[in-house]
Amino acid sequence: MVTRNLEDSSLRNRLSILWLSGYAVSLTTIVLEVLSGAKQGVAFGPGYLFALSAISLIGPSMAFLSQVLGGRANRWSNIVMAAVVTVFSAIITVTEMVTVPAIALGPAAGVVFAILVVWYAWKSKPSP
Repeated sequence: MVTRNLEDSSLRNRLSILWLSGYAVSLTTIVLEVLSGAKQGVAFGPGYLFALSAISLIGPSMAFLSQVLGGRANRWSNIVMAAVVTVFSAIITVTEMVTVPAIALGPAAGVVFAILVVWYAWKSKPSP
């Protein structure tokens, strides 16, 4: 019983760290884009800013939920949200490769973090 709790705690911590790492890379990429002037002259409307804000809440929210959700809910929420993030990060990576290749490393790292979340959550043994 103690071993299972330690494994569960280790998995929860691992998932939270991956979500927060992806979040940190995402914020760093946004800052680099602004500082480099890559998005200079682009007018960001309220809809775009709202979407960016909503997307930026995924990492910290999932880090928290990875700690508090139990069993199957934890496993499937991580798998589904990481799959969604993987798709969006892949699209952003391709877009950045075309427009600003130097900044494409950040979204590519986001893809890796999201794939690792899916991998660890998928390989976990679902508890009731």
